[in-house]
Amino acid sequence: MNTEPPHAWNAPAFVLTRRVADWAADAVPVTASGMPRPADIPLLGRAVSIPTPAKVNRLAYVPELHRAWRIAVATGLVEVGPKTAKATGLAPDTCDDAADRWLAGVREAISGDAEFVTLTVAAALAEDPAPVDLEEVCDRTDQALRARPWKHREAFRYFEDPVPEALALLGVLGMASDTALTPAGRWAFMRLRPPVITPSMGVRELLSALEDCHHDTAADLAAPWLDARPSAAAATELLAEAASSAARRRATALDLVEGLPFAGAAWQNVTADPVLGPAARRWQWEHGLRNEVPPEDDIWMTVEEMAVNLDADPAYVLDRFHDLPGRAADDRLTVVASSGHPERDAVLTALTALAARTSRPRICQLKISLTGWGAWRRVMVRATATLYDLHQIIQTVFDWDDDHLHLFTAPDGRRYSDLLRADLDASDSGGVRICEVLPTPSARLRYVYDLGDEWRHEITLQKIIPADPNTIYPACTAGNGDSPIEDSWTDEGTSYPTRPFNLEEISTRLTKHA
Repeated sequence: MNTEPPHAWNAPAFVLTRRVADWAADAVPVTASGMPRPADIPLLGRAVSIPTPAKVNRLAYVPELHRAWRIAVATGLVEVGPKTAKATGLAPDTCDDAADRWLAGVREAISGDAEFVTLTVAAALAEDPAPVDLEEVCDRTDQALRARPWKHREAFRYFEDPVPEALALLGVLGMASDTALTPAGRWAFMRLRPPVITPSMGVRELLSALEDCHHDTAADLAAPWLDARPSAAAATELLAEAASSAARRRATALDLVEGLPFAGAAWQNVTADPVLGPAARRWQWEHGLRNEVPPEDDIWMTVEEMAVNLDADPAYVLDRFHDLPGRAADDRLTVVASSGHPERDAVLTALTALAARTSRPRICQLKISLTGWGAWRRVMVRATATLYDLHQIIQTVFDWDDDHLHLFTAPDGRRYSDLLRADLDASDSGGVRICEVLPTPSARLRYVYDLGDEWRHEITLQKIIPADPNTIYPACTAGNGDSPIEDSWTDEGTSYPTRPFNLEEISTRLTKHA
C-alpha cells in the first residue's frame, strides 16, 4: 500500500515554478532582496511565456513571476546567495520529501495578505457536505469572516472579490478543483489550518493547541475559551498553568493574560513568583502601578525570549543575546548564567552551538518612502527594534513632530499603533519587533502618520546584514527629497512648505535613539 502523502507538483503554479528554476540553471544576478534584477525580469518573462512589460522596476509587479520565484526558493529549487541565485537541480516530484516541499511552496504562496482569506475559503471547501457552487462557497466564507469583524474588513481591504480570488489561487496551487478540495489540498489544509478552540477545553489543552501560533492569532483563536469565563478567572487559570510550563507555552499564556481586562489582581497574586514575577512586575510598570522595572527583571525577560525561540528562530536568539548588558560576549554569557531563569542552561548550550562569542547582531536596511512626494530615506536599524522604535525613527528622519497618531499595517494585515494614545483596532506597536513583521528581504510594511492628513509611507526591507562594530545604530545612510511641514496647509496655499533634506542633521538627531 502506498502511504506517501499526496502532492500537486503538476499544478499550474508549480509547473511555472519549475520553469523559473530552469531559467536559473546558470547563476543569475539578484538584487539585495534576493530577486532577479529589473533588467532581467523581461528575459525571465519571455523564457517562461508570462507577459511582462519591457521595463519593470521589481518582480513583485509581475505577480505570477513573483509567486513562482518565491515558491522556487521556498521549495529548494533555487538557492539564493549574496549576489546570485542558481537552480539546485532538484527533481521535487521524485524526491522522498516531495509532499513536504510542495506544502512549503503552498505555505509561501498564500502567506501575507492572502493567508487568512485563502484558508477560510479552504475551510468552506473542506466542510461536509462540500459546497455545490460558488455562491455557497461565498456564503460559508462570509459567515466565517463576519464572526471575526476585523478579519472581514481586512479581506475586503486587500481583495476586490476575495472568494473567487482565493479559489483561483487554491486552483493553481493544486489544492482545489472547482468547489472541492483535491486529495493533496485536503492533506495540506489539515496542516495549514488554525487549531479549533472550544470553551470546554482544559487550560493545558488550550495552550498546547495555541503553542505554535503568532501571539495575535492566538488571542483571536482563543476567543471562544476566553469569552466563556470571567476575565479574572481566565487570567488566574492561565497564570497557574504558566508557572509550571516551559518557556514557549508560558509565553502563550502570558500573551493571553496581557490582553484580558480586569486581570490586575491575578498579576498582583504572582508578583513574588520566581517564574512569573518578572512578567507581572513589568505588567504593573506598563500600567503605572510601579515606578520602574528592576534591571534583573529585564535580563530575566530577555533570557525568557531567547528560551522561547531556541528552536523556532536561532538568529533572533543571537540578536537578543547582543541586547544583554556587557561589553564582551563572555560578559553577556555570564549574565545569562546568573539570570536565575529555569532554562538558562539550555540557552547557554544553544548560544555555544550558535557561536555566540563571534556573532554580530542583525541589522535591517530599510528604505522608507513618503508616498506621493518622491522623498525617501535609507535607515539601518537593529532587527530587534520594535515598531514603536521604528515610528520614532521615521518621525526623526522625515522631521515630523509626533503630534498625531500613527498606524502600521504588516504584510499579513495586522495593524499596530501606540495604544496609550488612542483606542484603535490594532495591537501595541511596542510589542512587536521589526524582524517579526519584516522577516525576509523585499517584505513591506505600511505606515500612516496623522490619521487625518494621512501621510503614507512604504517601508521595504532591502537586506539584512551583520552589524558594523564601528557604527552606531540606528543610522540614516542615504535619502532624497524634502519633507513636508505638517499642519502647514492654508486655504491660500497650493502645496505644503517643505524642509530640505539634510543627512548630517538627521544623523545627529538619530543619536538620541541609539
